[in-house]
Amino acid sequence: MACGLPVITTTHTAGPEVMQHGLHGFITEPGDDAALLDAMVYFAEKSDRIETMGRAAREAVLPFTWDAYGDRWSVILERVSEVRSEREK
Repeated sequence: MACGLPVITTTHTAGPEVMQHGLHGFITEPGDDAALLDAMVYFAEKSDRIETMGRAAREAVLPFTWDAYGDRWSVILERVSEVRSEREK
């Protein structure tokens, strides 16, 4: 997703939390070989959809970059510092 490609993943990953089935790629049940095959055939037969779905996938994971991760930690640490300062008063 971060590379701008749609993904095929399972329900036993973080995929369902960051992507929408059919928009960013496909989410299947683990061990569902038929669903996996269907997803692969979809991209083979509709390769024109790869670019559009890939762009959507990239947009979906932008909040999860390392920079965004660092920004979230900065906010958390600032809040902890504020709470600690309040308690020390």
